[in-house]
Amino acid sequence: MSLRRQPQQQRSQERLDRILEAAAEVFWEVGYEAATTHAIAAKANTAVGAIYRFFPDKLAIFHALEKQHYDRLAGIQSGLLSAQFINRPLRVLIRDIVETFAQYFQDPAPRVVYIQYFVNPDMFVYFDAEY
Repeated sequence: MSLRRQPQQQRSQERLDRILEAAAEVFWEVGYEAATTHAIAAKANTAVGAIYRFFPDKLAIFHALEKQHYDRLAGIQSGLLSAQFINRPLRVLIRDIVETFAQYFQDPAPRVVYIQYFVNPDMFVYFDAEY
């Protein structure tokens, strides 16, 4: 993720995490287009200036969520493709894949990224048509 400023302290990392979590919630509630950095700041219980210390704009926040989603999916996929996982009965394999993704998409961040990909795929930097 390309940030204006990398968190140096635990407190800064926690603020960044809160901002990303709040952004996902705001994007999910009102949509990416209608979301504002002020709404994200309010949801994160921080000043809008804190957001701009980390991100130049709303799109950069979205790209951070996209990167998070990309990395998390890579981890899930590597686990699902392991020999230990694949060498189970098909019924169990399918159930576990469905449960894994059902649980994953309980978080608003992956839902927002996934939906936005179909609404406006041109804004993505980590995903492309091949993915």
